[in-house]
Amino acid sequence: MLKLLGNDKINDVLSFSEKHPLGVHIACKLSAYGTDKDFLHVWYGEDKNGINAAVLSFFGDVIICTDDTADFEEIKTFVTAYGYKSVCAEKETLVKCGFEINEEKTMFEYTSDISEVFPEVKNYADMKKVYELISLSIPNSFSSDKEAYLSFLSDFTYRERRSLARVKTISEEDRVLSCALTAAECECSALISGVASDKNIRGKGFGKKTVLTLANELSSENKKVYVIALNDSAKEFYKKIGFTECITVGYTERQ
Repeated sequence: MLKLLGNDKINDVLSFSEKHPLGVHIACKLSAYGTDKDFLHVWYGEDKNGINAAVLSFFGDVIICTDDTADFEEIKTFVTAYGYKSVCAEKETLVKCGFEINEEKTMFEYTSDISEVFPEVKNYADMKKVYELISLSIPNSFSSDKEAYLSFLSDFTYRERRSLARVKTISEEDRVLSCALTAAECECSALISGVASDKNIRGKGFGKKTVLTLANELSSENKKVYVIALNDSAKEFYKKIGFTECITVGYTERQ
């Protein structure tokens, strides 16, 4: 039976989540917000061997991490009854739960041990300009709507103050040319997202420099570094700069 997470089990759920690539989302949100926020809930499943499932709901977006011993039928029944806007998990987990998969994406792990230095890549504080570049480059994932931006900014800055988010950019005067940030970050791992470059300078290595600077910085802190490729060209890009495929991520949306 899934149980609502309280303070007594946080460390156990964190340890379990950090073993899974997608668990970085759960570990990050728990580390940033704890268990007493109305917009965030975490449930866990366990057997005699310990935690075997963790389910996060953040403003209705659900992420599921499981081991093979989890009760997949119970997870499907619970998440459906509780309600969701979307569900994200390893493809195999969604199949076992019986969810219809609407979309699949490939998750990569950074495996390179070559640490290149690009002095033109900096930390950049004007998140509005960073977000504008991302929403122009990845409109399906980052809406240009003001409400979407404010929601992103609130979460990012809240996590950044707790050392659970960071951003790297290449800029020219007031113009952001390239950017990459951490969509989720915890003590052991991080998920890079928001990778974008100005359309006028694509193909010149700006994206590579920004992503590698961020990935190498995270790796130097002994964190596993992940990224989710949004399309085939992104897959090839990440393969070329030192990332290796690790899991297939499945998504389903409430109809």
